[in-house]
Amino acid sequence: MKIELDKKAAAKTAQSGTGNPKRTFNTGKSLLSGQAYLMKVIEHNATPKVILKRSAIALYVRPDTSREKRGVVLDEWYRQKLREIVPEYIAYWKKKMRLEEVEYAIKKMKTKWGICNREAKRIWLNLELAKKPKECIE
Repeated sequence: MKIELDKKAAAKTAQSGTGNPKRTFNTGKSLLSGQAYLMKVIEHNATPKVILKRSAIALYVRPDTSREKRGVVLDEWYRQKLREIVPEYIAYWKKKMRLEEVEYAIKKMKTKWGICNREAKRIWLNLELAKKPKECIE
């Protein structure tokens, strides 16, 4: 049953075209909450940062910044965006399930969207959820 649901979800994601484009950290496209944004890499001599504009995600990095470091900066920004969204869902489900305390954390996972440990009262969420529509978080 679970395998069938996973296969259906994978097929639906493939059909919707909201799969993750390969991240090259150059000018291109990137996703946030299921919407595609033009990604602009802007070189400047200050602290790296990411700014969401109307139709673009601007990644500001130093000229000599490696591809890996660009990825770290962008991942940290996605983590921050996910932290802004998740508490609302945690509060809703905590009340609905009559739970007192629930802890959550965000990390990169290769094969799962999240993990729930009932004994520890902890939820781990995949960082890639920041790129998916908000309905996927619920």
